[in-house]
Formats: sequence, C-alpha cells, structure tokens
Amino acid sequence: PKKGRPTSRKRLEWYALCISASLPKPKMDILVADDDCTDRFLLNSALRELGHSVTETTNGSEAWEAWKRHRHQLIISDWMMPCIDGLELCRRIRAEETCQLNYIILITAREGNANYLEAMNSGVDDFISKPFDRHRFVARVRAAMRILGLNRSLHLANVDLERRVEERTAELQKALQTKNEFLSRASHELRTPMNHILGFAHLLASKKGL
Repeated sequence: PKKGRPTSRKRLEWYALCISASLPKPKMDILVADDDCTDRFLLNSALRELGHSVTETTNGSEAWEAWKRHRHQLIISDWMMPCIDGLELCRRIRAEETCQLNYIILITAREGNANYLEAMNSGVDDFISKPFDRHRFVARVRAAMRILGLNRSLHLANVDLERRVEERTAELQKALQTKNEFLSRASHELRTPMNHILGFAHLLASKKGL
C-alpha cells in the first residue's frame, strides 16, 4: 500500500471499532450452564437477540467458578450436568451471603411434583422444559428481568430512604445541640442578675436588722 493511506486491514479494524461503539451496551451479563452445545447455542442466540451478553459454561463447576468471579444476577442452568448438577449449583449460590437478588432458571426434561418440589426447595425460581421452546424461554427471561428490575428499584429506593433518614437525624441532633446550648446560656444569664438581686436584698435585710 502507498505511504499515508490506511491498509485494508486497518480500514476494517476502524469500521469494526465504529460499529462496536454504535451498538447499545448489553443489558445484563447472563450466566448459562449447559453441557449440550446445541442447547447452549439456542440459549445464547435468544439472549443476545434480547440485548444481553452471555457467559457460557459447559458444566456446573465452570458455572460456579464463573459466578464467584462475576456474581451474575440471572443464571440459566441445565439440571443434569457433569461435575456439579444444576441443583447443587443453585444450592451453592443460595448459600452465599449477598445483598443482590439472584434469579435462577432451571432447564430440565424431568417432570412430576417430586422433582418440582426438590428444585424449588433448592432455591430454583423458574423452570424451562425440554425440548427448548424459544417463545416460552424469551417470555420467562423477560419476566425474570422485570423481577430483577423491580428488586433493583426497591434497593435504590431503600438506599435513598436511609440517606434521607440519616440526613434528618443529623439535622435533629444539630437542632437539639443548639437548643441545649441556648438553654445553658439563658440559664447562666438569668442566674447572674438574680444573684445580684438576692445579694442586694440580703444587704437591705441585714441593714434593717441593725
């Protein structure tokens, strides 16, 4: 290429940079755990179409390590996986002390009340049945996002309320301190002339006694 003119590769890199800068930022990074590559692809593509980024893992152990690093709020996990299954992953996440809400969706082909109750007792929030249905999956993810959004709004409102209470408490404490200082000065100023009056009265009384 001629000197001073950008190469084709540099032009492509520049175009890619411009395109990436113009794209909206992901709404949320969602953790996906599934040992089936086809299911991961379907989940990934549906989530990215909704505007989310995805952290993909192939088993429960990888998902657990990824969650500990990034603390994803939304976790979508297959039930049956090598190393650590979906229920054990859910139990570990629930056992962690965290102030944020974690929403866990379990993917399973299992049916029956016993399996349902076992999963719910482990801390699962919602289910996606196999085979994968894209429309139902998108609806459940949107419902999860609404719940997480409401929880986030409630958390921010609580933080703001606590800040207002702290500010009001500080104002009241300052007002109480000012009141006490005023009463102390007023008491001192009232006692000073009263002492003079009492002293003068005592002097008059002593003269009359003479």
